[in-house]
Amino acid sequence: MKVRNGFVSNSSSSSFIIAIPMCGCNTVGKLQDYLFHNQTVYPNPYIFDENDVFGWPVSDVAKVVLNDIKAQEPKVEEELVEEYCSGYTKEYEEANTIAQNMLNIGPDTWKLDPKDRRKYYDLSNEKLRGLSSTIIKDLMANNPECFFYVVSYSDNDGEFCSALEHGTLFDMIPHLRISHH
Repeated sequence: MKVRNGFVSNSSSSSFIIAIPMCGCNTVGKLQDYLFHNQTVYPNPYIFDENDVFGWPVSDVAKVVLNDIKAQEPKVEEELVEEYCSGYTKEYEEANTIAQNMLNIGPDTWKLDPKDRRKYYDLSNEKLRGLSSTIIKDLMANNPECFFYVVSYSDNDGEFCSALEHGTLFDMIPHLRISHH
């Protein structure tokens, strides 16, 4: 029997598809204004005392996000659909339910024989791709003056990155979140 000695992590990460205006968000200050408006502190989502204002300067957060988007080219629709299909979203569950209903099977798909399970997985993935494509097309159509980027943050990278993953980082801009738990 193997016994683990040391720290065991139940880490997670999340990717975010974010819409960034084509003109104007190429400096820390401009991105900071876009992401946070007049906010000065990015709050730690794990502080539950309303009198505690612990967090990070929004300029530090904007600098991290700017470096992440500068390290890549804007994504095209197909890349965004692939990313959106790569993790857990509400459409993931919807696609599974559609496939179960179409094949007239219950939620215990692990009980299926391998051939039927393959049919279920293929149909579920096809439905997920269709739903994801619709979501991405809508995001792009509703933000025609934007470039689209994918940024990822993990709670495995410390408290700051955990706050980026689980906090309110992109709540004020068009975005989609993909959980990789």
